[in-house]
Amino acid sequence: MADLQHLNLLQNNPHRWQVWRSQYPEMQPNLSNADLEGADLGSVNLAAAHLVGAKLMGVNLGGANLRGSNLMGADLRGANLAGADLSEANLVGSNLRSANFHHSDLQLANLRRTNCSMANFIEANLSEADLRDANLSQAELMGALLYRTRFDRVIAHQAHLAQAVAYGSTWDQAELRGCDLRCLDLRKAQFSKALLDHVDFRRSRLDGAQFTHTDLTTAQLQDTCLDPDFRASHVEGYSD
Repeated sequence: MADLQHLNLLQNNPHRWQVWRSQYPEMQPNLSNADLEGADLGSVNLAAAHLVGAKLMGVNLGGANLRGSNLMGADLRGANLAGADLSEANLVGSNLRSANFHHSDLQLANLRRTNCSMANFIEANLSEADLRDANLSQAELMGALLYRTRFDRVIAHQAHLAQAVAYGSTWDQAELRGCDLRCLDLRKAQFSKALLDHVDFRRSRLDGAQFTHTDLTTAQLQDTCLDPDFRASHVEGYSD
């Protein structure tokens, strides 16, 4: 349960909260299971805070510092986290449906088993983040930085990732149906036993990518950069 002193200070005097955090940076505020639905916490310092199971629906956390925070199982549906720092945060099992992470920093964050459907990750930094078993259906990741990000076993129906950089990312057993992966940098990416039904790879860089036991028959691969030997022997759906 939340520490009531911490919760009351945050809710009633955000300015004093900021001063307290700057004076005692080693403190790890306990806001577990707190109900902060709809609160305005823009630019607030919540670094290393415990927000396990917190109710954060529709909260404004734009520009907030959530670096290293624990948001496991939190409900962030419709929350605004644009420009927030969530690097190394733990969001395992949290509900991020329709949340806004535009231009936020989620580098090295743990987003396993999260519901990210219809979430906005446009131009966000998800480098080396862990999204295994997440739901990314209809999510927006255009222009996102996905360097070495783990997407194993994700469900991503009609997600949009155009112009993202996903060098070295892994998509083993991912279920991608009707996804927009145009103009992506997918060099050295791994797709093992992935479902790529009507995925649009046009103008993407796929050189060095591995598609082990993956059917690309219905994928659109016009103007992609693929290893020549791979294109000739494995890409049934390819046409010039």
